[in-house]
Amino acid sequence: MDKTCGLYYAWHTCYDMMQSEVHWASDYPLAIAIGYIIGNNIVKRNIKRIEKKKLFSNKKTNYKTNFTFALRPDYKAIGLRLTF
Repeated sequence: MDKTCGLYYAWHTCYDMMQSEVHWASDYPLAIAIGYIIGNNIVKRNIKRIEKKKLFSNKKTNYKTNFTFALRPDYKAIGLRLTF
């Protein structure tokens, strides 16, 4: 879901809640601020930052690949084996 679609649903929910007199209009700026702060802290805590130097370094791979093919009249198979 993109941002504009999410904003539409948030506005529509806000409008419906105010029309049914469940919430006041002043409730929503506080709710948006609390949600933004909590969501931002969760994302910052759980996403690991990767340095560009480490991301594009020329590391030697620590694994070997082995492809196998089998052609028989009753079946055909392709296999891949990774050895770490």
